[in-house]
Amino acid sequence: MEQVIQATQGRNHEEVSNMIVGNYLTFLYGKGELITWLIEGETGIGKTALTRLVAKTIHRKVRDSKFLSKKYKVLADKEMPYRLIDGASSDVADFSIPALDSERKCVEFYGNASIGLDVLEPQLFNIDEMLKMPPPVKAATHTALTPHNRMLGNMPLHPLSLVLLTGNLTAERLGDTIQGHTANRIVRVRLRKPTQDEYVHYAVSQDYNPFVIGYCAKTPALFESFTDADYDPKENNKVWNPKNGGAQQCFTMRSGETLSHIVYSWLGFDDDDGNHVAGMLSDTEAMEAMQGAVGNDVAQDFRAFVKYNQHLPSPDSIKSDWQTAKTTDDPIAHCIIVTQALSWCKTTDDINAFMNYCTRLTTKSGDVNHEAVNMFVSRGKDIFKNTIFDAEKFRDWCLDKSYINSNHTPSV
Repeated sequence: MEQVIQATQGRNHEEVSNMIVGNYLTFLYGKGELITWLIEGETGIGKTALTRLVAKTIHRKVRDSKFLSKKYKVLADKEMPYRLIDGASSDVADFSIPALDSERKCVEFYGNASIGLDVLEPQLFNIDEMLKMPPPVKAATHTALTPHNRMLGNMPLHPLSLVLLTGNLTAERLGDTIQGHTANRIVRVRLRKPTQDEYVHYAVSQDYNPFVIGYCAKTPALFESFTDADYDPKENNKVWNPKNGGAQQCFTMRSGETLSHIVYSWLGFDDDDGNHVAGMLSDTEAMEAMQGAVGNDVAQDFRAFVKYNQHLPSPDSIKSDWQTAKTTDDPIAHCIIVTQALSWCKTTDDINAFMNYCTRLTTKSGDVNHEAVNMFVSRGKDIFKNTIFDAEKFRDWCLDKSYINSNHTPSV
């Protein structure tokens, strides 16, 4: 029986990226034409960040393909320049600036060098907040939206250039509108909020503060959306909700990153040599900053979370004697301990000590918290690189879980 694919509340970052990159690579292989994609989604979920990822992914895919790297050396040798165009503040003159030609007694129209229209090379243009453009400015972009003889204003685009658009949902009431003759030139795809697991894994990969990662792992309300059928603003005032005016500070994927920056300045961090750098903000200053980033509800809740979890084992206690270092049966505390270890593990001995300590990260049932250990291992493979193959305990865990095979040897 044929499977019916139902419409959803959107696709995640990886799926949307795959759509865009897949079309681009298909075009490079000589099939089909380039599509202009409009990525729509609610505030602060990483729409612009996704477009930057697309440029990196295309470069990697072309570079790693023997056929494409030979045919499109310009794409294999370097990443396409990324051009961010702020649609909300753009003017028609940004795409076609009048210039007098005295000899020919006529007017030509030049492009804006600040957005890359002075060079004819493959580039990724992201027209951010395109749906907030005034109608005449939107019309000026139409020649860039269709695959043939693409131009921005009067300036031609390189045939390998990619044009992406980003905008908010109409339901957010932020002034995003689109007319039929514009919509018919593009493919609209909705980007959804990341799930709790997706965001936690992303935060780990981006070295967010461990307490912020732990708080996100403990607080599913942060990942609710005002578009959810069961969303109740009276019960959850932590997230973006345009129905209450939309002016409140709240937790989004973007402000979560800001919170991480603040917390590092508040609680301190370890430098590259493993020395602890003390926090530079007082509790009062940090609270003021956190309220200004994520709102009072989240800031107060997060501060209580930090206070509860501040008495976790120190790196020195684990390194000196992992068998007697403090431990807990709280899975959220395990998450914090693991993400802290990703920054302080510098040597083979550090890694072995922490992997031994992981056998004491048990839940109330007495079982080892494999999810926490897997987080350390999966991210550690990228951070520690060849050091891990000299760390016996780390290597044994990887072999047991089939993360590497027995013939794997470190590159020299």
